[in-house]
Amino acid sequence: MSFQQNGIMAVGHVLVDTIGDATEMFVERFGDMVSPAHVTHEKMRHFYLAMAREPGLLRAPLAWTAGGGVSIVAKAALALGMPAEVWGAVGRDEEGAFLARDLAEAGVKTKFLLSEVPTGSFCGIATPGGGKKIIVSPGAAKTIRNIPIPAEAFHDGWVFYLDGLLIDSPAWLAEQAEKAKSKGMSIAMDVSTSANAKSHAAALLDFANAYCDVVFANAAEFQAMGGTGVVGARLKPKWVVKEGENGATIYAQGLRKHAEALKTESVDDTGAGDVFSAGFLLAGFEGFEGGACLRMGNAVAAAALRFRGSGFDPRALKRAYEDERHSLKLDIVL
Repeated sequence: MSFQQNGIMAVGHVLVDTIGDATEMFVERFGDMVSPAHVTHEKMRHFYLAMAREPGLLRAPLAWTAGGGVSIVAKAALALGMPAEVWGAVGRDEEGAFLARDLAEAGVKTKFLLSEVPTGSFCGIATPGGGKKIIVSPGAAKTIRNIPIPAEAFHDGWVFYLDGLLIDSPAWLAEQAEKAKSKGMSIAMDVSTSANAKSHAAALLDFANAYCDVVFANAAEFQAMGGTGVVGARLKPKWVVKEGENGATIYAQGLRKHAEALKTESVDDTGAGDVFSAGFLLAGFEGFEGGACLRMGNAVAAAALRFRGSGFDPRALKRAYEDERHSLKLDIVL
């Protein structure tokens, strides 16, 4: 993979991420809750109120950060030195203002549609024993499909990074991809969720083969879409499978390369896969080949794991990337 210049224009669902660590009391109260659970704004608000009124449910207050895959990719890109923009939709509320402010403080340019629907949110609560409860209220995030992105907004040579959840509006998505291609942009897409992979496998594959240079998926999403059956020498996109503690694998032109994950203490894995994507793409910008891109992605993902949610230290990501790049150059010399 090679690019003319580096930058990421990320389009998709933007959410307020709330991350916490539960006590046994939380498990007693919410242990039977389906996870991931998609709920209305009202139900999500009541859940947050319960957290606030019963402090014994959590070990510490919830951590609030800008979330949704596109937000995290953009924040990681900025941390690594790449310009980034996020196109999304938020409500005319405090949460929407928080999202814009948090991303702006990270240096990300935001292009937000203001919706009458409340801002979406994601809540991830780590439970004793290594489990996690995930609750999502998409809210205004879905109205991104109402944004008419003008042709002049696309950047020659940048990566057009897409949230796979947008596949439920295929005509709109294809229209945006055509504009990106007309500006010489490369297109990367993240499948986003296993449910999305199962529900829209055919449409995702059609879009990927028509427009994408890179498709990111975790192991479960990849299997839900057909696993190695979706890759082949004649298919266009490179498939990058993020396998957590098992590392990552790339399938391209009928070839397979794998890179082991770095050993590290994990505080929270929320957003680590999105940070991986930013590291992988930057390595591509710099001219590294697939296996090296995997190593760079693994390095920054490991650095992100040491922080809660997407509240990572930008310096830690940059340092991890630089260290791995130095290691790669040594390997080449040796």
